[in-house]
Amino acid sequence: MTQNQQYWQSPVQKWAASGLSQAEEFCRQNNIKPRRFYAWKNRLQPATPALSSCSQPFVEVSPAVTTDQPGPVVMSLAGVEIHYDQNTSPELLIRLLKLLREEL
Repeated sequence: MTQNQQYWQSPVQKWAASGLSQAEEFCRQNNIKPRRFYAWKNRLQPATPALSSCSQPFVEVSPAVTTDQPGPVVMSLAGVEIHYDQNTSPELLIRLLKLLREEL
């Protein structure tokens, strides 16, 4: 780990632990330039899920209609719809959700 990485690791970890949803407020409180902070945050935490900043990343769902016959399921998130049925591989759904999380 380089000296810069070691230096920036502490503020990034402190922000993550601060509970502040907006890094700009953390930067203002700690006299850090937001643009620089975001650059180092992205370098140090490239796999940080975008959904983690959502106030409610999970929502309760219930079927609109209940029948004895299984039908397609539609999952909608941020304008993206995924249509699947009982034969869809759970591994495929997990991969799709991870890809969406990276893109949103």
